Amino acid sequence: MDDTRVIAIGRQERDWHVRFAAHLLDVFGDVDFSDWINRGFWPEAYLVHAVVSGENILGTVGATGMTFVFGDGQRREGLQLGSVATAVPERGRGYARLLMERVLTRAERQGRPVLLFANPDVADFYPRFGFRLLVPQRLVLPLAIAPRPSSWRQLDPGNAADCALLFRLCGENPPHGGALSALADATTILWYLCNGLATARISADGTVIAICAVDGDCLRVLEWLGPAPPDPGEALGAFVAAPVSWVEFGFVPTADWRIPAPDIIDDPDNLMFWHGPALPPGPLCFPAMQHT
Repeated sequence: MDDTRVIAIGRQERDWHVRFAAHLLDVFGDVDFSDWINRGFWPEAYLVHAVVSGENILGTVGATGMTFVFGDGQRREGLQLGSVATAVPERGRGYARLLMERVLTRAERQGRPVLLFANPDVADFYPRFGFRLLVPQRLVLPLAIAPRPSSWRQLDPGNAADCALLFRLCGENPPHGGALSALADATTILWYLCNGLATARISADGTVIAICAVDGDCLRVLEWLGPAPPDPGEALGAFVAAPVSWVEFGFVPTADWRIPAPDIIDDPDNLMFWHGPALPPGPLCFPAMQHT
């Protein structure tokens, strides 16, 4: 007897959390939700739609509720999709299509735009559902950063006070600029930190949390929560162990950053799909730490 059915896995469905994490590891090999889940960071805004059989997950589409901010200042509640994953033996049975149609039907009924990022292997899949392929952009500039002694300390996801500060600064942070942005979300940032994909540091006075990663000769400033630094070179020196020559911003920096205007470079390999209204003019650099 076929007991295949569709369920929704949210914060409260804890019996399914371990199975969900194992499912993604099986499909992707390097996407680990375990530490993030075990620390209790699964938010109410994250809902995973899943095809299951018995206690086995066959396919998933995760939907994160977030507030999109357009370049003209308009705000819209929407969804970002991720964890689109079908178990290898179950592929070709239409589970991904079933879940996508379920999610999009509900989003359209609620008037919510939908965003997702995908790899090139599935570039032809999402336009079938009305998604438009957009070309995001990278913001880079030559800027020499040398290691500097610093009083900034590393944020610890296991420290309740550090997490409380992160949630507070995310709530206070204004949206970044550009054609499409989103309000900062602490639980998404914590996923990256739990997986060791970036380093977060807290300023000595507790007014700023900065999240960066070093990529060869480039420092990637992924997120900056709080006032822009009066001396970017000095502040960013806390994040490098050796000199770097380039800085890349994972968001559109505001005018109060005392830096030259970054070069804006199309990034066609970073596939971004949008199901919603036309976007206003402006650079399209969706905040790096809000990619789900």
